[in-house]
Amino acid sequence: MSKEKLKKYVIFVLGSFIMGIGIGLCNYADLGVDPMSVLVLGLYQRLHVSFGTMNLLISLVQLVIACLLDKKNVTMATLLAMIFVSVGIDTFGLLHLSDNLSVFLLDYLWLLGGICIYCFGIALSQLPHCGYTSYDGVIFGLKRYTGFSYHTIRWGVDLLFLISGILLKGTAGIGSLLILLLAGRLVEIFHEWLEKNVGGNLWL
Repeated sequence: MSKEKLKKYVIFVLGSFIMGIGIGLCNYADLGVDPMSVLVLGLYQRLHVSFGTMNLLISLVQLVIACLLDKKNVTMATLLAMIFVSVGIDTFGLLHLSDNLSVFLLDYLWLLGGICIYCFGIALSQLPHCGYTSYDGVIFGLKRYTGFSYHTIRWGVDLLFLISGILLKGTAGIGSLLILLLAGRLVEIFHEWLEKNVGGNLWL
């Protein structure tokens, strides 16, 4: 593997890890999980399998769909993302933050901070263009065929996940709605900033 390619994978893995930290912080706020997790919650309760198993199955379905839409979006980085997002979530859990820090007003700050960190991690993982997460693989595949913007497609996919999850009795909250409304556009904003201020210098 060339030095430049290795650097791209390191940046992708770092982005995936940061995504996991953001998810962990959103979960700590306890104001509702992301739309995909609402669907996972609904399905795993109906199918009587573990949450982790159901999450893996949905990720694999996304992986297949991403391959069908555009197999160039699915690389070794896609598999690495599955690992390092989980590592990021678990790393946040190791902080063992006190429940005393989880109070009404602070919960919304944890949630908004978590969403920002999560979206920054997604944008960073997109920067090297060495592959995408299974979720982004689907979105960029749909983008290729529809021509719609990233945030428009993500909003539609997240809305589908959220509605399906609620119908299956998955637990949603204000956090689920905020992630639905904010995530796509925040990823675009962070990605534009990274491309402008960081991207050109990374590959020198």
